[in-house]
Parts: sequence; C-alpha cells; structure tokens
Amino acid sequence: MSTAATRPARRWPRRLAIAALLVLLLLGAAALLLPRWLDADRLTRLALARASEASGLAWTYTGRADLRWRPFPRVVIPGLEARDAEGARVLEAAELELALPWSTLRGEALRIDGLRLTAPRLDLEAARRWWASRPATQAGPLPELHALAISAGELRWAGGRIEALDLTLPHFAPGEPLALETRGRLVLEGQAPLPLAVLLEGRPQAEPLRLEALSLRLKGEDDGPIPPLQATGGLSLTPWRLELAGELAHWPAAWPALPAPLAASRTPIAFHLRQAGQEGEGPLEAMASLDLRRDATGLQASGRPAALRDWLGNDTRNALPPLRLEGRTPRLELEGVVLEDVEWELGE
Repeated sequence: MSTAATRPARRWPRRLAIAALLVLLLLGAAALLLPRWLDADRLTRLALARASEASGLAWTYTGRADLRWRPFPRVVIPGLEARDAEGARVLEAAELELALPWSTLRGEALRIDGLRLTAPRLDLEAARRWWASRPATQAGPLPELHALAISAGELRWAGGRIEALDLTLPHFAPGEPLALETRGRLVLEGQAPLPLAVLLEGRPQAEPLRLEALSLRLKGEDDGPIPPLQATGGLSLTPWRLELAGELAHWPAAWPALPAPLAASRTPIAFHLRQAGQEGEGPLEAMASLDLRRDATGLQASGRPAALRDWLGNDTRNALPPLRLEGRTPRLELEGVVLEDVEWELGE
C-alpha cells in the first residue's frame, strides 16, 4: 500500500477530534450563557423595559418572576405596577400570567395566546388620560389577544368603582368581533354595593380606539335598582363618545314610583343615551342627554353626570337636580287630580 493512499485514512481521527472539540466548546458556552438568558427575572426586566419605552408608562414588579418554556413560552410576574409620567398609578396587579407563541418571540406576529390578571386595580380616569396624552409617534398596532381572564379585579373612577370584577374575553383583534362578559359589584359613593353582570359585543377599531356595532346586555335584577336592559350603539374612548339606544322591559320596583296611568302600563320603556365629550372630558364630565318614552309619554333629560353625582352626595343640596328636564304626557294623575295634555320644563 502506498503512502499517498493511506493519508486520507489517517486524517479522519484528527478531523473527528477537532469536531468534538468544537462541540464541547459550544456546549460549554451554552452552559455559561443559558442560565443568563433563561433567567426569568432578567427576561422580565428586559420585557418591561421595552414595554415602558413603547407605552410611555413605567412598568415595574416586585418578587420573583417564573419562566416556563413548555408546552409554550409563559411568564408569571408578581406585584406588577404601571405608572404614568406624573407618577400616578394606572394599573397594579397581584399577578400577571402571559403566554406568547414562538412566532411572536421571533418577531413574526404580534399575538398573545393567554393573559391572566389576578386582583388587578385599574384607575379608569388615569388610564384615559394616559391614552389621550400618547404622542402620535407612539401609536402602534394593537396585538391580537386570546384568552383574557381577570379575577378579583377593581375598576375605579371618581365617585365609584366596580369591585370583585371577573372578566372573560376569548378573543380580541382590531376589526374582528369580540364578546366580553363580566360580573362584579357596582359601588357608588354613599350607596350599598349592587350586583352587576354585563355582556358586551362589538367590533373594536384602533386610532381612535373605539367599539363599533356595539351590543350591550345588562343582566340586572327584576326587583333591584339595576334593571335588565338591552341596547345597541357605539363607543369611542378618545375623544369620549357614547350612543346607546334600547329599552327597559319594565320600570324597576326599587326606583321612585311612576304616577298613573304610566305605572299601570306594561309597555317597555324605550331610551336613547348620547354623550359627546370635548377635549379632556371623560364619561363623567361630558354632557349627556337621555330620552325616555313609554306609550305617548316622553321625557328628555340633559346634564353632566359628575354634577349629578355631586348633587346626590351633598346633604345640603338644592331641591332640584342639576339637570334640564322636558316632558309631555296626554294624561297624568297626581293625588286624585287628573291633568290632561301636560307639558313641563325644569332647569335653566
């Protein structure tokens, strides 16, 4: 056998040794780097830093985060908090669990496969101020969201809140139908908590953030102060716009009694609610108008919800509420006196 023929056969052990050395070096580097990249707290801090930069809110957390990769990437963040540029707390939560698909982590899509919030507290007015103050350059696409769940939450605003809030939203994507269901207790200043259940359907749109083809069903109690009702309309957050048209099946027994002959009627009560806020106005500050109609009787009321709230909470309030009221009815019975073709007007 010639020397030239044996050279290729003698080279393969050396090449195999070099390959094995390279594999060992790669494994050693991975062993050194993976703990750093798989550290849940480090990745969480990095993600929240990017969220802060993108949203204009300062996102922080307390405790130790937990990161799992199977069956899909998922992170659990305790003690989450978000504050605006003035330091006001917009959101806090005892725990957030977030599931992301690999396509999102690779930058191929903007999608969240699961979002669960435990005991979140949202300041509605601070959130609205933050949304309205975002620079146009920060406006970006909203993510597609699957399986949003909130438990034991609270939604706060001046003069009231919704507590013990449980919410489910199976799917959210701009331009696609959504169905949101929520339960909780409505607490208004100086009043006892009222059970509340709402089913909301519609089609969300972005810039401005709004809900079109809105359908609202309030699952109230027949004998309670929050009656069952159904309505359709639309909603815009910035600027604040609200329009709802629907009907009450009956006048709630917990409300002040209607005079005859209205009290004896079984006709549903049709209503039309409209609000159009100016710059910086929210649902409490924006002027609202409400039309009510049963049979041939109609009532129109207009005013600002915040002014009415303050009037209700004032022990030394004026006899008349801060509303403009107009009405007309063909017949009215008051303490045995029958009035016909009655028209009235109260307010400025």
